[in-house]
Amino acid sequence: MDSSSPDMVGRVIDGRYRLIRRLAQGGMADVYLAKESARKCRVAIKILRSLSPESQRRFAVEAEILSNIKSAGIVHALDIGKASDDPNGRSYMALEYLEGASLSERLAQGPLPWRDVAEYGAQVADALHALHVAGIVHRDVKPDNIMLTQGGDRSVAKLIDLGLASVGKPFQEAQDEHFTPELPARHPTQLGHPIGTPAYLPPEAGQCAAEPRLDVFALGVTLYQLCTRQLPQSTDNRPLHVVCPESDAPEDLSRLLLAALEPDPLERLQSADHLRRGLAAILAARPRMSSPRHLFAGSYD
Repeated sequence: MDSSSPDMVGRVIDGRYRLIRRLAQGGMADVYLAKESARKCRVAIKILRSLSPESQRRFAVEAEILSNIKSAGIVHALDIGKASDDPNGRSYMALEYLEGASLSERLAQGPLPWRDVAEYGAQVADALHALHVAGIVHRDVKPDNIMLTQGGDRSVAKLIDLGLASVGKPFQEAQDEHFTPELPARHPTQLGHPIGTPAYLPPEAGQCAAEPRLDVFALGVTLYQLCTRQLPQSTDNRPLHVVCPESDAPEDLSRLLLAALEPDPLERLQSADHLRRGLAAILAARPRMSSPRHLFAGSYD
């Protein structure tokens, strides 16, 4: 099936998941809001449209990653299977339902306040660090793949869609220590063919094996875009206050993002954790000013 696949709203998957509405439609899969009958809860169901062996392999790898990486900043997989009532036996994945909007939807309203960008960036950098420690490179960090959802009294950014993730030996060996390998052998990326969304990829993408600094660059592009509503390559990587004179973003935030955007990976910020700590330090140095809770006549504290 292709991207024009019919809407499956109303279908019941494996007798458990009733599809309520389509949330998103990607290149290889559709995502639906569903109700799970046994636990009476809402979940997101990702249904693979493509029947190619490579798509099936990537889908299974994504499910394995999302079921095993424990991070508050990464969407969690609850179940995986094949739709028994589907003639093609298409694979599906049940994910925690994140009520909210993607950062790309939020960006459509205009540039974000720099403190929000720094907070979301620190959360995503922490999630990426968890992936990198496990030997996984996301390879498709961008506003479309970051969801904003409510966590207590604040918005929380969560990383989604690991369908293009590169899985290295540390993760494979950790899994194989406890389980007999069942998935087909992972295929090394063919050099010369970069994987991901071009506007968010560093110059070395496709020329060498995927490694964490690729995600650092992509997150740098994302945060720069959230601050300016422009991609850095379209501005020649000019500082934030030059691109958006009305922005009150501090200069050290601009310097940090430009360090993440260094074309030479040896000169770039070396890890997502470096980026997270830099963002945390900027936020700590400039705390939000709390507004008085009660104002007399709307003006006097």
